[in-house]
Amino acid sequence: MDRVVLENAFFRAEIDPLGAELRSLIPAGGSNVIWGADPAYWPRTAPILFPIVGRLQGDRYTHAGQTFQLGQHGFARDSVFEIEQQDSDAVTLRLRASTETLVRYPFAFDLRVRYQLHGEGIETAFLVRNAGDETVPFGVGGHPAFNWPLEEGLAKTDYVLLFEQPEQGERYLVGDGLLTGGQGAVPWQGHLLPLDEALFREDAIVLFHPASQWVRFQPRQGGLSIRVIYTGFPFLGIWSRPQGAPFLCIEPWQGHASFVGEPPDLLAKRDMIHLPPGESLRCAFQIEVQPAAAVGA
Repeated sequence: MDRVVLENAFFRAEIDPLGAELRSLIPAGGSNVIWGADPAYWPRTAPILFPIVGRLQGDRYTHAGQTFQLGQHGFARDSVFEIEQQDSDAVTLRLRASTETLVRYPFAFDLRVRYQLHGEGIETAFLVRNAGDETVPFGVGGHPAFNWPLEEGLAKTDYVLLFEQPEQGERYLVGDGLLTGGQGAVPWQGHLLPLDEALFREDAIVLFHPASQWVRFQPRQGGLSIRVIYTGFPFLGIWSRPQGAPFLCIEPWQGHASFVGEPPDLLAKRDMIHLPPGESLRCAFQIEVQPAAAVGA
């Protein structure tokens, strides 16, 4: 299956119709900043999360008296999208309800994912439409993985996350892919979160309603950086594997994994979007690649 290639004067990107997944983002004169999907660590680069974010308890839920199986992060990441519209620097990919999806998710949805290059990077936009006659409950989100470190000669511990605002919130703890209900401390330093593999020994850092609208992944002493702007996404995941995996995921979410003991009814799942018949929801995040100045403690 051929990848879609987008180009402008500043960037080149490749998108795979399988999963509508961003496979590369290359600045002019530079190298790919997106993780290369080594199966030894993690075989994906930037999967689309739909119609759920995270895991359900037992990977199943109930609706209208029936039980359905649905794996972690849903099925969009493993589905072939049709290319609806393509220009030199933008593409819209589409996934609609089908016989195959209705077995796992009995709702009439229409999901579009649009990638648009611009001068600083790329925008990923989701448009979800309720194409049926009953409320559609869903979650949607991004899961882009970036090379960590971004440049040769730097160590992982040279990097920090610089948030738009000083952050103080705790992380929601994860166990077997579910939210346990507990919370844990995050070693904030005002606007900064120093990065270390040890942060991910207990799985992802899951933040509810962070104060910031963006975060920059950069070396403390300055250099090539990634800024993810996630305005309109109330939840943020930050994840890597702690066994030497050379990537860092920054994940804007509409929705999150189930809490342990949460009722199995999908309509009762916490923080799902409930979309009435005929209505649509659009949300988008941006990835910017830019030089960054040094930051202090």
